[in-house]
Amino acid sequence: MGPSVAALFKALHQAGKSASKPTLQVGQFISGKIVELLPKNQAVVQLNGQNIKAQLDTPLTKGERYMLQVTSTNDLPYLKMVSQKPMASSKTIVDLLKQAGLKASSGNIKMLQHLTKTGVPLTQGTISDAFKILNKEGHTRQSRDIIMKIFEKQLPVKPSVFQALLTRETTSLSTVLAEGMNDPEGEDTKSPRITELMKIVNGKQTSPSMKHALSNQLLQETLVNRQTTFKLLKKAEVLPKALAFETFQQEVRRWSGQRVETVPTELEASRIVIKNENNRIPFPNLPSEKELPVSMRNLFKDQLPFSNKEIPMVREWVNQVERLAQPTSSSSTAAQMNKLVNTHQNMRQAQAFTKLEPYVSQDMQYIAKQVEQYIASSTTKPTIPMELVNKLQSLLQRQVPESGQPQVIEWAVRSQSSSTQEIGKDSFLLKIKSMIHLSGIHDEPLLLRDLEHNSSNQRETTVKSLIVQSLQEGGGTKTEFLKQALNLLNGVQLTSQQDSGPMTQLSLQIPAELLKMKEDAYVNIEGKKNKNGEINPDYCHIMFYLDLTNMEETVIDLMIVDRRVSVTIYNENEIEKTMSRNYKEKLQTGLESLGYNLATIKVKTTGMEKPSPIARQTEQSGVDLRI
Repeated sequence: MGPSVAALFKALHQAGKSASKPTLQVGQFISGKIVELLPKNQAVVQLNGQNIKAQLDTPLTKGERYMLQVTSTNDLPYLKMVSQKPMASSKTIVDLLKQAGLKASSGNIKMLQHLTKTGVPLTQGTISDAFKILNKEGHTRQSRDIIMKIFEKQLPVKPSVFQALLTRETTSLSTVLAEGMNDPEGEDTKSPRITELMKIVNGKQTSPSMKHALSNQLLQETLVNRQTTFKLLKKAEVLPKALAFETFQQEVRRWSGQRVETVPTELEASRIVIKNENNRIPFPNLPSEKELPVSMRNLFKDQLPFSNKEIPMVREWVNQVERLAQPTSSSSTAAQMNKLVNTHQNMRQAQAFTKLEPYVSQDMQYIAKQVEQYIASSTTKPTIPMELVNKLQSLLQRQVPESGQPQVIEWAVRSQSSSTQEIGKDSFLLKIKSMIHLSGIHDEPLLLRDLEHNSSNQRETTVKSLIVQSLQEGGGTKTEFLKQALNLLNGVQLTSQQDSGPMTQLSLQIPAELLKMKEDAYVNIEGKKNKNGEINPDYCHIMFYLDLTNMEETVIDLMIVDRRVSVTIYNENEIEKTMSRNYKEKLQTGLESLGYNLATIKVKTTGMEKPSPIARQTEQSGVDLRI
């Protein structure tokens, strides 16, 4: 990313960024400005851009900034003055360094002054840990910036976190994935599966045919009584619903010649499939090479945007509506009506009707209003087409649990033709999901959620989980490469999401090859959270950094205010005004189909006037990339 473009991208991100209320803990040091003095030695103190009411241990001067220490975090935080001198005095910084057991060198004073100006919470321990890292890595500008980022994001001040963020700043995903793909047999990394997944995440066509790869997977799973892929194929209606796993398992064992106690490795399974390719196909129910990809892509497209918790709610509502749609159904009892009211309200709050519309080609809002009219009158039954109910029931039958989503995505990616050049909306979504779910950048949050809910779901392997496993087993001859790859994925994960009170910021790094670009793409999404904890799509801000073949380095800044979208395209080169006009109509049509309106579209040269801070999001149509 060029310096001017990088500065612009950072400036646009900072423009939409709101100050967050710091999480105060006993023992923390924090720079605070006295905004207003109150009776009983209380004051309004500005901490990290946010005003809070606090109890002071001694009278201070209004308008001055002091270094304060948190001694209590009750309803009214108790703040103790660390130094009698305001923050403008270097003596305060020197005193703080001495308390942390550090030398008051000019470099240390300058760094700590920089930290305290931001208002981020500090402790003697975190100050000491930060300077230990800097002493080891060097007091370079890049090292100081990473330390600042650790404090701003309130991450643990540890060498591993520093290395993760440093690797993310200095290494592209494309470079790491390309190196990992140069190990087709998995000899260097001790796992051919790592190579295979890295190819998928990087947008490269995998070597075996889809049917060959599916046979490998089924062969390994059935011999260890694992039904993941078997169940997935039944969801995709590739295998008959009535087919029992035991019958399928016996057929696979006979075909492969494997004993029950012998489980082949990935490489051995592949050789068995190749050896038996001319014999009777082990999975006679699998469709042809042309039909199989279509079935797997359709399964991906049919996955509804609901969590494991929300699916039962949708299923309950559909069952209730199905009863109402029956011509011979009787009037609802009081219990049935209460249940319908509760379920319908939950559907409204979850914006479920809006989410369902693209999957059923029906006006779900109209259906919802009919149900609401029935609830209000309790007499006139709503007119609900049975074909809609049947479609919803069919969709619900095809839903795969969250733990199985990575596998759905993997097979959908494998089903794509390598000759496909244009990146359409569905293809773009699939590529983004492959990066999120198959790279492993969400492994720890998912594991934590499973532990919190006592879930016994066996999750699919990811690039990250396989790297950790390989390193635990010795790492092969590519130990250093695996450590670098792990640091990079950890860095992407640590910077992927940040919550600041009601605001959420999401960041994503996308491999260049995945979107057929010259360099990795970066996406930032910022906005207020709605009742469901999701970014409000009516008011949000999205930024894309793209290095396109023809337009080269480009920043696309999108603002949504009340579903009105303003688009500003920044580029280092002069772009003809006619270019944006040529695509304006397509962009407007695409937005209207999603319930948005195009407010403005502007093209500016990098370094020109920057927009004022506001919030935004959209679908975008461009010259090199059409989504």
